[in-house]
Amino acid sequence: MGVKMMFEILFCIFTALLLWEFAGYPVFMGIYQKLRKTNRKFEPHSPFVSIVISVFNEEKMIESRLENLLSLNYPRDKYEIIILDDKSQDSTVELIKNFLANNELKEPEIKFIEKNHRLGKSNSLNMAKEYITGDLVLSSDVNSLFDYNILVEL
Repeated sequence: MGVKMMFEILFCIFTALLLWEFAGYPVFMGIYQKLRKTNRKFEPHSPFVSIVISVFNEEKMIESRLENLLSLNYPRDKYEIIILDDKSQDSTVELIKNFLANNELKEPEIKFIEKNHRLGKSNSLNMAKEYITGDLVLSSDVNSLFDYNILVEL
């Protein structure tokens, strides 16, 4: 067997492998999928989501932010809102309390935690761990408004 013959055999083997990879295998898997019977039913999955927001002097945005969170396209019993105030010095706390007092919706649950002294956002987020009950946690700022479908698309 000569060197030329060996290269021709290797060329044929590699050509066959390339054809199998790019044509044969996809066709085989397509046929296999059509012939295979599946009994699996895919149900929509809606995990419970905890949305955590740390606030400090956010009187200009807090009401629109809360309205944004209540208008999300997600089952209301599948998410909660946790707001941690980092000792705001403006009317943020009063606005949140008024909003909660006037909110007639029982769901989603809104937990409002006031801290006694200012320790910063990272401390607030660490403190929120005590109140989180969700399968997923979504942390956000007050000035970031969510798209209507954000929780559905997670």
